[in-house]
Amino acid sequence: MSTAFSVAEILVKLEARIAHHEQQVAIHQQQEAHHREQGALHTAELETVRQHFESFKATALPAAQLAGVPVASAPAQEEKRDDLSEFVGKRITASKLIARVLLGIGEDETFGASRVARETNRRYREVLTRPLDARAVSVVLRRLHQAGGLHQVQPGGAAHEAVYSKRRPG
Repeated sequence: MSTAFSVAEILVKLEARIAHHEQQVAIHQQQEAHHREQGALHTAELETVRQHFESFKATALPAAQLAGVPVASAPAQEEKRDDLSEFVGKRITASKLIARVLLGIGEDETFGASRVARETNRRYREVLTRPLDARAVSVVLRRLHQAGGLHQVQPGGAAHEAVYSKRRPG
């Protein structure tokens, strides 16, 4: 440590340090008061939120358990099987089955290949040798569109399928 300071310089430096520390004490006392106020606010808010949480939990858990109980549904009706007698002695092609599925779709509904494939596979799973995929159905839908039987609502691409309708939009 250097002892080259005069007594006057030492007094000035010590007074500056005293002023600095007095200022810091005042700032921290203000912050302490502010933090006490904020702590009291958050404590009151915490109590309110806890009360709401407990009352919500008391009603939500029984409601969730009640919602999980299955409702007694009406007895499942046996779906009427399609009459395939017109195909006796003939080859059943996927395009004919897809055309039958399209007959059941409403005039204003829009549909894509994946929806038609799902429905065709569901209705004709016993008849099909293997399930149809959306790509095969897409070919049939595109040919029906080119023949004028379907109208394209939205063109397809690599990332999404084309959307069709039975009635011309507009």
